[in-house]
Amino acid sequence: MTLLPHARCLLLGTRHLLPNLRTAMFSANAAAGSINVGFIGLGRMGKGMVQHLLRPGIELWAYDISKGAREDFKAITPRAKVAESIQELAGSSSVLISMLPNSPDVVELFQGSGGLLENTELAQGKLYIDCSTIDPSVSQAVGQAVHAKGGFFVDAPVSGGVNGAKNGTLAFMVGGSEDDFKRAEPYLRYMGGKVFHCGGIGTGGAAKLSNNLALAIEMCAVSEAMNFGVSLGLDPKTLADIMNSSSARCWSSDTYNPWPGLQAGVPASDGYKGGFPAALMRKDLELAIQAAKQKRVALPLGASAHQLYSMLSKQHEEEGNHKDFGSVLEMIQNMVVPIKS
Repeated sequence: MTLLPHARCLLLGTRHLLPNLRTAMFSANAAAGSINVGFIGLGRMGKGMVQHLLRPGIELWAYDISKGAREDFKAITPRAKVAESIQELAGSSSVLISMLPNSPDVVELFQGSGGLLENTELAQGKLYIDCSTIDPSVSQAVGQAVHAKGGFFVDAPVSGGVNGAKNGTLAFMVGGSEDDFKRAEPYLRYMGGKVFHCGGIGTGGAAKLSNNLALAIEMCAVSEAMNFGVSLGLDPKTLADIMNSSSARCWSSDTYNPWPGLQAGVPASDGYKGGFPAALMRKDLELAIQAAKQKRVALPLGASAHQLYSMLSKQHEEEGNHKDFGSVLEMIQNMVVPIKS
């Protein structure tokens, strides 16, 4: 990596000059005319997001722990380079974006053996954007570790699901300093339609968990109301139209209705295939409940939704499927209410 002259001088400075050194190193890379971006996590969301980074001025690298995922990505994305290890990716990229399933995966990626922060020299002056939905306190700890190595960090979880990732319409909720947000924003706008700066590190995750807490409750409520109304003789389309023109209207009713056949292009109309698995919704609710306990905040409806999604994800695990979280409707339909004599 070639540093600007003032960045070379800063290398001889004292520890208190580290923030300026980090800024100079990142600016030097960006000013070179092109920048190397590494993307980690080629799962359901990541493989859609990464395609939007194939742009002029970006040399794109990608990595996934799964060899199969790497080979699939290489086959469909010949313009990108595929790293065979985290260290290869880290050594080849100035901006690193991660999209992983849970908190332990993120900790291992950054601080584990062979992780992104193992080599201080490689970590200095780089921008790390973690889009995983994890415990906000873990994001804060990882951010501190990145800063200690001379890097920049934001947590930037997303909303919009697999279709949003594929279409480049995701909403990003970003936690980090104002300067780091500005560094990350251009890359996030390549992959999404809306980018919100929520505050310091961890507030992106807090916003995502708050959103998904409401989403889970709404999906359960819409499923229960649809099942109730149809059982009383209402046509499901008529009922959905009424709800979507009245006070019950929400995203789970007008955009992602769980009743099969009402809307095209949603999982409910394709056997609940694809979409956002119930197991991931359960995970997000668990994270919200854990964070709420730390703050001594009550989540009575969240606890009820968590109970339903715990039951549903266990059922899916036993059946060997990964149905969308809207399939909570099926579980509600199959619940039997005992008749008292």
